[in-house]
Amino acid sequence: MPVPFIAAMLESAFLAAVAVFLLYQSSLLRDFGDSALSAGLFPAIVSAVMLLFSLALAVQNLRAYKRDGGNSPVFPDSGPGGMKRHARAILIFALAIVYTVLLPILHFAVATAAFMIVFLVFAGERRWWMVLLVAAGLTAALQLMFGVLLHVMLP
Repeated sequence: MPVPFIAAMLESAFLAAVAVFLLYQSSLLRDFGDSALSAGLFPAIVSAVMLLFSLALAVQNLRAYKRDGGNSPVFPDSGPGGMKRHARAILIFALAIVYTVLLPILHFAVATAAFMIVFLVFAGERRWWMVLLVAAGLTAALQLMFGVLLHVMLP
């Protein structure tokens, strides 16, 4: 089997394992009350969608392997420069993990605003007023939507 196909299947297996882990973690967040809109509802929905997409990715990789007979790379960007894009994706994923670790320590508003500031700077935004505006606006909108309107207890 060609290396790009094996890497593609490992990628989809990794994403599926992360989705299952997040589904389990979101099931632990349902201890905040009897409401169907508990803190674990949104992460459970996102994790379930992530699991479905990772399984669809695995099926897509298998179809491409059968169609091409293993003669063409599965990754469309496996040529020069492709690893740089994968490294950026891995760094963004690591940033999201740091956010989830800091969330119970810093609480929702501070952790979300800090995450957005770092993410926007990493994504290339250099106008500080825009970074601060987007970070504060998104944090306030999420707090309003989930905390006030939907009565979801945020960490």
